[in-house]
Amino acid sequence: MRASLQRLAAGAGQGRGQAGSIAAARPRQHRPPRPPARTGTTAAAAAAAGPAAASAASAAGPAPQRLEGAPLEARLDGLQLLQQEFLVAGAPLRLVCPRDPDEVLDRYIASGADGDPYWTRAWPSAIALAGELLRRPQLVAGLRVADLGAGLGVAGIAAALAGAREVVLLDREPLALRCALMSARATGLGNVDDAPMDGAATAAAAAAAAAGRRGSGAAAGPSGRPGGCAVSAAVFDWTQPPALPRFDVVLACDVLYEPDAVEPIAAAVPRLLKASSGLLLLSDPPNRTARNRERFLQLLQHGDAPFALDECYEQSCSVNQIDPEMKGGVRGETVPVQFHALRRVLGGDTVGLK
Repeated sequence: MRASLQRLAAGAGQGRGQAGSIAAARPRQHRPPRPPARTGTTAAAAAAAGPAAASAASAAGPAPQRLEGAPLEARLDGLQLLQQEFLVAGAPLRLVCPRDPDEVLDRYIASGADGDPYWTRAWPSAIALAGELLRRPQLVAGLRVADLGAGLGVAGIAAALAGAREVVLLDREPLALRCALMSARATGLGNVDDAPMDGAATAAAAAAAAAGRRGSGAAAGPSGRPGGCAVSAAVFDWTQPPALPRFDVVLACDVLYEPDAVEPIAAAVPRLLKASSGLLLLSDPPNRTARNRERFLQLLQHGDAPFALDECYEQSCSVNQIDPEMKGGVRGETVPVQFHALRRVLGGDTVGLK
């Protein structure tokens, strides 16, 4: 009965709409699955290396599996956790996530919950956008920022580090948001909410905080606490988005991988951004999501709320993860990422390459 994340990843590589894929039944708000790194030597791997290696591996038994991060004593609803550390634009970013994605998947299956494990790991598109924000803090400094489909909150946390006034992490998975808030605190942010709110509670709290700011002039987040970037989280389903106060910037990392999600996201983004000058920063793989991205841009172009394309470029992004055991120093990979910066306009200019 155990369905592994590796098999989900294999299915996703063949096309995410095919039968048998966990994502085929409904729109998703999370990352396409990537199998966790498994670095322990197995008998099967040794067999591929030759008979002598296979014999030695068989005699020794399976090697202990190296973890992807440092184990934590704390648990989240009974789930074992670990902490990963990434170097993003030279800054350490610490993520708290479930130790075993399969354990999360098994829990969803056992409970019949409408959930998926894709959020349990950080994806390169999010890390790439995080690096861009830290290198170009003027994109978010002093502004209200929403991280749409936040998962572990990588881009949102980077926005807070880059000087955003307020960051709200939006995702449909409460477990993901709780890990994201723990990650924000582990990274060193001090003005972080304890737990995610539902959309209605976030809207009411943000309105109250805004009224407090107008009265006192002090910076405050949804909870009304002054001092530093206020980081909060709200359960948010983009197929049924709750009304929220408008944001200056919306971050969206690898959210267009499901064709059924394109239209809901294209409808939700204008509702989240300020009517004029609101900025959408989109980061996703250049090839895997190309068709969905083209349709998304067309929907923005012909919608009631036009957007202008400020920037569009592809670059190779280095993703560096610190080995928790420091046996291998820093493990890195280079991945291509497509960036778009789209700004709300009052009319006259629309999406398109200039």
